[in-house]
Amino acid sequence: MLERNYKNRQPADHIRISQLTRPRIVKTHLRYNYLPRQIITKKVKIIFITRNPKDTLVSFYEYSRANSVHGPFSGTWNQFFDIFMSDRLIYGNWFDFTMSWWRNRTRENILVVKYEDMKKDPATSIIQVANFCGKVLTAETVSKIVDYTSFDQMKSNPATNWSSIAVINQDISPFMRKGIVGDWKNYFTVAQNEAFDTEYRAKMAAEELDYDFD
Repeated sequence: MLERNYKNRQPADHIRISQLTRPRIVKTHLRYNYLPRQIITKKVKIIFITRNPKDTLVSFYEYSRANSVHGPFSGTWNQFFDIFMSDRLIYGNWFDFTMSWWRNRTRENILVVKYEDMKKDPATSIIQVANFCGKVLTAETVSKIVDYTSFDQMKSNPATNWSSIAVINQDISPFMRKGIVGDWKNYFTVAQNEAFDTEYRAKMAAEELDYDFD
């Protein structure tokens, strides 16, 4: 991760990144305006993956319950929701974070991909990413990638399910949990949904960014 620097980890992640052979793939949770300047000036290709905020919040709640680095969080869903609404979650405000990227979407080196689109039509999303990276894929290759990157495959793959990562307590909540669209309905109360929608409309009314919530 671009922003990580665990005190006992040597070398630090930013040093590890500099030592990677090209082409390098780097993940981050940083806002666009917090990126190192050279990433922007050199027009490094960036793929921004975004998910509808209700499912994102539920996923982050379960992740925070299982992650010892984030606490772990031992409160209730209602408490977690209130923390989000009062803008006190780690990584900051979801709306500000998302808009920092969305408002730069027309830059030639940025591709925005929605999680819901990947779930609905993974092959099209794969081709979209490949084209952005300057790659041409055969139909056979696309089919293989669809299979390898399916949720069920990734959930059973030790390389992606974090089963060997000590900071995640998989008994509390597995890292690869459900991967579905609309799981927020199993968590949000009617009042919470109304409060969230009010906040969402206030923050997103002027933006041309729509999500599938079902």
